Amino acid sequence: MRIKEERNTTGKKYEQMSLVQRAQLQASIKTHKSLSAIAKEMGVTRQTLYRELIRNSYPVNRDTCDTKSSCLHIQECSRGRTKIKLFCPYKCTKYQPGKQECLKKYPFVCNHCAKKARCTYLQYYYDAEKASGEYHQRIQNANKRPRADKNTIKAVNKVISPLIKKGQSVEAILMNHREIKISASTLRYWIKTGALDCRLSDLRMTGRRLPTNRTYVSKEDEAEHQRYDFKENHKYQEYLLYHQYHQKALIVELDTVIGCIDGVKSVLTIHIVQHRLQFGILLETHTKKEVYEKLKEFMNKLKSYDERYGTIMSQSFSEILLTDNGVEFDSLLDLEGSIENCHVFYCRPYAPYQKGACERNHVFVRFIHYKGWSFDGLTQEDINRLFSHINSYPRKSLEGKTPYEKVLDDPRLGQAFLAFAGITKVECDDVTLNPSLLKKIKK
Repeated sequence: MRIKEERNTTGKKYEQMSLVQRAQLQASIKTHKSLSAIAKEMGVTRQTLYRELIRNSYPVNRDTCDTKSSCLHIQECSRGRTKIKLFCPYKCTKYQPGKQECLKKYPFVCNHCAKKARCTYLQYYYDAEKASGEYHQRIQNANKRPRADKNTIKAVNKVISPLIKKGQSVEAILMNHREIKISASTLRYWIKTGALDCRLSDLRMTGRRLPTNRTYVSKEDEAEHQRYDFKENHKYQEYLLYHQYHQKALIVELDTVIGCIDGVKSVLTIHIVQHRLQFGILLETHTKKEVYEKLKEFMNKLKSYDERYGTIMSQSFSEILLTDNGVEFDSLLDLEGSIENCHVFYCRPYAPYQKGACERNHVFVRFIHYKGWSFDGLTQEDINRLFSHINSYPRKSLEGKTPYEKVLDDPRLGQAFLAFAGITKVECDDVTLNPSLLKKIKK
């Protein structure tokens, strides 16, 4: 599938003629200069001028309604007709338009000819502006179609289109299929021009809304900031200071994803920043009590496994917990007293960029479960299946690896942690990032 590109190995610079050069060529033809003199004056080769005149000259037909003077056989048909005017049929089988003998040598056009006013044969002219316009039009038409052969496009389409319709990006497909030696920009252009079966609308993030800046502070914002002030020694500044002295510690960001306003269930998302791994716990009620109980239950499972097999999953996972200032996370401070080596920190209110990795990964969740759809019809198995596909999706930031593979290679976590999180491996071509994954009707 590799497209071979021709490279200039001679070191010479090849440039197209500009409009000024074309105008200079047009003026030089009228002064009856030789082709060699014009080429030397313009600093180009004779072959360049030759191709320019042949390619960009246009015909002017002087045929009348009853005589086709542009035909190459007009002289042959006119022999013996001295008194009677030649009449050409409307659909003559011998009609063959073409250049006359004088146009088969330099300058190949009639710009300088003194007989052009009374010449009835097919004439050719060269115009600088028209030649420049035709050149740019040829370039534009050439770029509209792929330069690869049909077999290459067909082979690429067989691999690319089904995976894009499953919700995968072009970059992720190329990371999984190293045999495709085509750039991502070229594939996107093929999709845009309709060379592949998938459409441009099937690509992710083809259109995005511009972010809006908050220019006011409401009473709710002031109350949120005042509530944030009560969490002394657990603010974002303390998190930065702690991480400065514990740079090898895993950073775990917490957040919740809700469905619709009328829905009851929500999802607690847990994101390990270094490995880009995110998994979720289904919440029956969106309260701080249940968030605390679910998270503590998960940590107790890790601790029990550590005590039994001598691992350090629990300590590595709970060392740094970074979450937002939502009400549902107010009770997480109690974890520090019940879980060993646990440190909870809070971002500033209305500053989601301080845990941007978790927020950004929620985009994958919304690919499968649209915003406004309720989680009430889902189970924990559905949530595990959703995040298993997300974590089996390769990332450019991980050098083409998946979050599943990164956690598997981490001796602090490994396969046991993935089993507790409910994450299983999905083959790269089976990864689906659209609503068909859950196969449920969302209302």
